[in-house]
Amino acid sequence: MSEILQALSNPSMRHAMLVHFPIVLSILCFVAAGVHLAMGGRNRTLGIGVVALFVALLAGAWIAENSGETAEGFVGAIPDAARHRLHEHEEMAESVWMFALAGVLISGAGLWVKPRFSLAAAGLATVAGLLAAGWVGLTAHHGGTLVYAFAVGPKKPVITLAPLGPDADPRAAHFRAAVLPVIADRCFGCHGGDEPPGGLDLTTPGGALVGGGLGPAIIPGSEESPVLIAIRGGNDDIPGMPPGDDLVTPEEIEAIAQWIREGAVWQ
Repeated sequence: MSEILQALSNPSMRHAMLVHFPIVLSILCFVAAGVHLAMGGRNRTLGIGVVALFVALLAGAWIAENSGETAEGFVGAIPDAARHRLHEHEEMAESVWMFALAGVLISGAGLWVKPRFSLAAAGLATVAGLLAAGWVGLTAHHGGTLVYAFAVGPKKPVITLAPLGPDADPRAAHFRAAVLPVIADRCFGCHGGDEPPGGLDLTTPGGALVGGGLGPAIIPGSEESPVLIAIRGGNDDIPGMPPGDDLVTPEEIEAIAQWIREGAVWQ
């Protein structure tokens, strides 16, 4: 209980907990409305249950949105790409209530219309539930990207440089010895901070995997990873990097290529 109370006192953790309510409720709205439709839309008890679920979704969406606005005030400085994703997430969350309200009105009307119209009302309520569940799912995906790709919120992936044990993944040892020093020296200076070029932040694994305007910079297992193309001189779409005369040596390029081929383990 103390852990729950402690989590609720943290705005980011509180939001991460509360967003599960609209996710679950939107699915329940769709399922319940679908069952009501399958039963002909004339079961009044089930119809009342559908209305109640949409009302709960409306309330849950409002609570989650407000908790998100509170959590946003504690985000601090983040890269432009993360800020843009946060803005998209916020705008999508602000629209959930419209799907919920539509479900309330449609399913509620189905309780009062003539029996011959009840099936149509149940069908429309099912569509509203499906749209609500889909929209909430997309909104949740944007939120998950913020947490796990950009390290915004309760979980903050970090590069740990604690000593590796004897049974450590050799790919991690290779990353630390041959890859991290290169990208730290050649890349972090530009592709870090609050406004990295092209929105590409290479100082975190999430930033590298999500990428900037051109998409992911690192694609685990792929020789076509943009970062490899860039350090090999670039092409028509991807400029050569780093700029200037301080080019990455062939040995360093091969070390990075090996790291990406083996899964781009970042630890």
